[in-house]
Amino acid sequence: MSSAAEGTYWSSVLLVLQAVLGAGILTIPYVFKSAGRTGGTLLLLTFGFAEILSLYVIILSTEASRATNYSGVVKYYLG
Repeated sequence: MSSAAEGTYWSSVLLVLQAVLGAGILTIPYVFKSAGRTGGTLLLLTFGFAEILSLYVIILSTEASRATNYSGVVKYYLG
């Protein structure tokens, strides 16, 4: 079995951006049409804050477990 190739920091950033922007481009106009300008803005800010909070928790968990990847963090906390 061959080992998996390791990505760089920038390849990871671009992969996440591609995933987020791809879904956002398709759904944001629909959200604003359905919820209106105020509701759409509120939803966008709420979910943006939730995303930032989630990333912060993942970063803290990674530092506390001293893992080098996400699967290492999951193994550390869930066994």
